[in-house]
Amino acid sequence: MNHYGAMHDCRSDLNLMGTYNLALGSGTLEIASGKKLLINGSGTGGVFNHSDGQCIVPTVRVGVDSGNTGTYDLSSQGTLDTDRVDVGRYGTGSFSQTGGTCDIQYNLTIGRSSTATGTYTLGGGTCTVGGYLAIGYEDGATGTLTIGAGTLTVTGDLIVDHGLVSSGTAALDIQDDAAVIEVGGDLVLGDRASFAVSDEDGAKITMTGTDSAFDIAKAVGGAAQVDGLGDLTLVFDREDDTDVKCLEVAGKDDDFGAIGTGSFNTANFVLDVLRVGKDSVSATYGPVRLELVDACDNQGDEEAEALFVNTLDIDDGGCFENDSLALYYLNGGAPKRFWRGDATLDGMVNYLDLGILASNYGKGTDGDGRGAGQDPPFPQDYDDDGDVDVDDLVIYLGILAGD
Repeated sequence: MNHYGAMHDCRSDLNLMGTYNLALGSGTLEIASGKKLLINGSGTGGVFNHSDGQCIVPTVRVGVDSGNTGTYDLSSQGTLDTDRVDVGRYGTGSFSQTGGTCDIQYNLTIGRSSTATGTYTLGGGTCTVGGYLAIGYEDGATGTLTIGAGTLTVTGDLIVDHGLVSSGTAALDIQDDAAVIEVGGDLVLGDRASFAVSDEDGAKITMTGTDSAFDIAKAVGGAAQVDGLGDLTLVFDREDDTDVKCLEVAGKDDDFGAIGTGSFNTANFVLDVLRVGKDSVSATYGPVRLELVDACDNQGDEEAEALFVNTLDIDDGGCFENDSLALYYLNGGAPKRFWRGDATLDGMVNYLDLGILASNYGKGTDGDGRGAGQDPPFPQDYDDDGDVDVDDLVIYLGILAGD
């Protein structure tokens, strides 16, 4: 079936068991409220080729029934405007996007039920998810999200392994360092999650939410299951508030004297780059306050755990809420442990850090602080009141004294 140009209004579910080509130009295919686009067939399955025009539909399900298959191919100038998308509901579903716009108001699920296999490949264009994105929704499901070029924006949580209790797989594979990935909620790697980065130049994920968290559960197959962390730049970006963001520590925390460059390995869930603070220029932005947490026993036997990163960047507005859990980093040299107050990131709090505090002393005062959009917050604003003043000097001296 082919649809070209004009307006096409569908008042019932559109159940595709063969091939449907949608190239409407400036036209629109609209499916009535409460109805669904079902791409589902035996043999070669149902295929929806969408290269132009706009498709407006409340719900899209690709690969609906067990044993059946469905394919949605979004390319060129096509626009999908929908509330929800299931890729692999009970059957096998594939969503391939090489261009165009996929705008999902609520949730995207890839691999929903125990009989489902779902694959979403983003090779170009933009995909925006207003709610959560879940890969491997129920126990036994198989779900894969592969990202090449293109932009993925998730307002809610991005969950790799939503509900895989005893079986199933959930995979996130980033294949191009040009991919733009932003997560407004939590980024969760569950027990059966796999995470890979196949571009030699790495990949970047930016956490943009007011209270985003990065959670790592104990990997059933070991840390090698998520070895893409070693090629990942994880950015906690600025926001106009003071909510705290959280980052799970997952590596084994030996005594610092036993920490060497060899400790920065896959078994310790090493992260390539951690950047805290602004990642882009903005006239107004609030602080990025990051707290290290140990919510999951990733090493087993209740071993003390720490965060290992190859490169630590603390940009304008970035600060840590605690240093009770260890953060070890290299920054091109020998291993160092991060301490609050260490503005130079040389692994110790000393007079050099006092010099940086002094250079920022008084900034943000007299009503020209971040509330007025004039100055960024500073790492030396330890009490987070919008300015660097005597109160912060007292806190710094306490850190220096080891209080």
